[in-house]
Amino acid sequence: MIKIPDSFLVLLLLFAVGVTALTTIVGLSQHFGLQAGGLWLSGAASSTSLGEVNLTINTVTAFTNQRTTIDFGSGYVNSSCNFCGMDSNGQNISYYTNGSNISSSGYTATCCVTFNTSQSLGFLLENTGNVNLSVGYTCGANCTHASFIGGDLAPGMGGLQIKVTPNAANAISPGSWQQAGETGALDTAGSCQGGSSGSGLSHSIGWNITNSSSYTNQTNYGLFGNNTYVVLSPAGHWLCGNASLYWLDSADTKDAAVVDINVTVPATAPITGIRNSVRLTFNGTSS
Repeated sequence: MIKIPDSFLVLLLLFAVGVTALTTIVGLSQHFGLQAGGLWLSGAASSTSLGEVNLTINTVTAFTNQRTTIDFGSGYVNSSCNFCGMDSNGQNISYYTNGSNISSSGYTATCCVTFNTSQSLGFLLENTGNVNLSVGYTCGANCTHASFIGGDLAPGMGGLQIKVTPNAANAISPGSWQQAGETGALDTAGSCQGGSSGSGLSHSIGWNITNSSSYTNQTNYGLFGNNTYVVLSPAGHWLCGNASLYWLDSADTKDAAVVDINVTVPATAPITGIRNSVRLTFNGTSS
């Protein structure tokens, strides 16, 4: 009989012990669901799913006029006067035949008989959206003094004029007034400030009245800034920015302005007894 060496028997014993240990580990892994990692194995089923939260902020172009009518009423020019001047901000002027002129504020101008001279509010324009705008107007009816009122004007008189003022106290001068009625809070800073003061152009900052498309022709356009009257145009005007410059901010602290109208009634104006109206459309345009 061949004798098996003791060393071989020892190897067989070690092999048997190793197989037994491995079998035990695998069994425990399957029973307890141990996770794979290193020598650990797992047979447990697993599943995952994803979740997401969506939010879209849209651009909103919204432009409002908080006061839609300026009504000077009906009346006539006092026989001792040549002209009656009225303004929607309460400034009235009497032009007497003797050449004297009297500007009145807060009381009825003598030359303007029975007209509504107590007007103190203009058109209140406001950017109520969330993007910057350019602002302009078009005129649809009676866009000249001749068609709206008629009669003879003195040299240099506009007759039918428009101006724009930021709706912020002290925006033009210390103590300047402010009109209530904005959708949000009243402005605390001057509006239409998108231009650059370093450009050297008077119309590069603030409200202005121009038909310039490029804002470079300072000789003919863009010379009428904040709080300055200019004759109403049948073709309309840009008031803030233009077709490519959007200078009226959407920030609630600087998003509004007041448009005032000034009219002059000559003593020679034709008597019609029929109410006449100027029809303006204000436009807010975004890029």
